[in-house]
This record gives sequence, structure tokens and C-alpha cells, in this order.
Amino acid sequence: MLQEPTPKTGNLSRQLLLRRNFRHLGGVQSSVRTNLAKSFVAVVSGNAFYFLILMPLLPPAARHRPYQLDLGLVVDFWVCLACYGVVELISRHTRSERRG
Repeated sequence: MLQEPTPKTGNLSRQLLLRRNFRHLGGVQSSVRTNLAKSFVAVVSGNAFYFLILMPLLPPAARHRPYQLDLGLVVDFWVCLACYGVVELISRHTRSERRG
């Protein structure tokens, strides 16, 4: 049972480094949560808009058929992307209002 001798200062600096990285990781997790929430809102609202409002108005070629890669899927993706842009604009606008 051999233990490696570590100086107390080396152990302390390692603990400080781990704490600093943990704080940084907390900030990253917060931005990941924010981006995930924005993406979720964009996909749900985009799909709701596409399937409930837009799809009945589209020609049959532009309607999505389940389990197929078709033009309707491209249109649905575009709608979700546009919804993400709207969510991002709203987010930036509210952030700029908070700053003053």
C-alpha cells in the first residue's frame, strides 16, 4: 500500500483549479439550458404552425407525409428555423431592455 507523497500546496492548487473549472461549467450549463429552451419553443411552435395552419393550405406536393423525406419536411424545417429567429429576436430585445 504505497501512497504517493503530495505536497500540501500542490493539493490546494488542484482544489482551487477544480473549483474554478466547476464555476465555469455552471455558466456553460446555464447557456446550454437557455439554448435548449429556445430550440424547444421554436420547434413546438413551428410544428404547430406548420401542421395546424399552413399544411392544409399547401399544395399536396409541399405537404409532409409521415416517415418520408419530402418537400414538406423541408418546409416544416424552414418554418421551425423562422420561429427560432423570432424567439432569438424576442430574447435579445428583452435582454437589451433589462440592461437599460
